[in-house]
Amino acid sequence: MTEKEFLDFFNQIDENILKLVIEDSCKQGQEHYNNLILEGWSQDEALFDLIMKTSYRAMKYAVMATLYFSTNLESEKPKTKEELKKLFTIIK
Repeated sequence: MTEKEFLDFFNQIDENILKLVIEDSCKQGQEHYNNLILEGWSQDEALFDLIMKTSYRAMKYAVMATLYFSTNLESEKPKTKEELKKLFTIIK
């Protein structure tokens, strides 16, 4: 996979998956926060709960994506250390 192909692939993921997940997280987060406030939680407590649940959800999706992509690598084409370093540099 060339650098351009990788960037195109990542842009497709960003456009078609990540933006949808973020929009959904924002919507669910706002609803959850509002419900907690209606239940009598303080703003600080509700915000802390929201941050913790959003962090958990983000980590869950990151682990799921990592596992998915790592199990679908072509076994005949192992990545060299140089290729991996280049990919990590692009991701940063």
